[in-house]
Amino acid sequence: MENAKKIGFIVIVALVLVCGFVFPIPKVLAATGGGTATIAVDGGSQGAGVTVVQSTTHIFTTVLTIDTNGMTLGASSPTFTIPTGLTAPTTHAVATPGLVNADGQWSVVANGGGCAVDSSPVSSTTIASGQVITVDITADCAAGNTITLTYRGTSAITMGATALTVSTANAGDTSPVTPLIAGSPTITVTAAVAPTPTPTSSTTTSPASSAVFSASLTSLSSGGVVSALSAKNCPNLKYVIPIIVKSKRHSPTSVFISWGPYSGINTFSVRYGLTNGNWAWNTNVTGFSTTIESLPLNQPIWIQVAATDGCSIGTYGDAKLIGEPSLPNTGFAPQDDNNLWYIILAVISSL
Repeated sequence: MENAKKIGFIVIVALVLVCGFVFPIPKVLAATGGGTATIAVDGGSQGAGVTVVQSTTHIFTTVLTIDTNGMTLGASSPTFTIPTGLTAPTTHAVATPGLVNADGQWSVVANGGGCAVDSSPVSSTTIASGQVITVDITADCAAGNTITLTYRGTSAITMGATALTVSTANAGDTSPVTPLIAGSPTITVTAAVAPTPTPTSSTTTSPASSAVFSASLTSLSSGGVVSALSAKNCPNLKYVIPIIVKSKRHSPTSVFISWGPYSGINTFSVRYGLTNGNWAWNTNVTGFSTTIESLPLNQPIWIQVAATDGCSIGTYGDAKLIGEPSLPNTGFAPQDDNNLWYIILAVISSL
């Protein structure tokens, strides 16, 4: 009987001890990085990736679809990371969703059910820092709801398929967001093909500085005049060597030049290229000035001018580098008061 009491006491003590311990049940949160995302460019179809051309502005539309766990207000805010090389996004979203009129501008909207995001242009929670855009969820988003980012930008470099990284935290997970497990959409940037330049000829019949040339060059000997490059059945004509007297960048893809002097002929051959001596393009111009258009974006161009009668071409004048990559000019054009000395020195140096 005594043994039975001892055994019962031991059992009771054991139960008390067991019940006194708390066995925590782990809280299971949905894995971060849930959901899927697609991308489109310039209003095209959504897909896994897009391809664009270097140095050309584009509008990218990225759609994040919420996964089966949903995304509640307690979850960490999803982010969209624009690839390095593309224009850095502006600090805040634009006031009108989707209306991105300049590189770097962006906006976000939510669709489906009660899902909502803060898209205010003065928001302190939906904001960009560097290449990363953080989007604040303001109402619970259910599975299948979407968040759409519209962003406009240009890539200054070429790149292979590079992710526009979308990162999420599912359900109410407050852990840091992680890139989508399913993978983020990509942007590929190819090199721009240099277009064939097209000149726009002026209709002037004599150079603006013809009086200066007449005063300074009339008495020069034939040393300032060169024989034409004779062609079959072409007369052996002589032409004054043209001198480029004014030049400026007209736009990112065009430059303006004018030359002289007037010497009884107003038709000229203009040749130009990206390096001195490598004349990729040429055109004939009537008049004493022209605008060369459709040039590679913001690249300076070497240009030479020679007189021509359509049968033979005279000697080309000195090559000149025109249009450094800045707008509207690379510097100050020579003042009219200095043209005389500039012209005389240029002609003497060619003797």
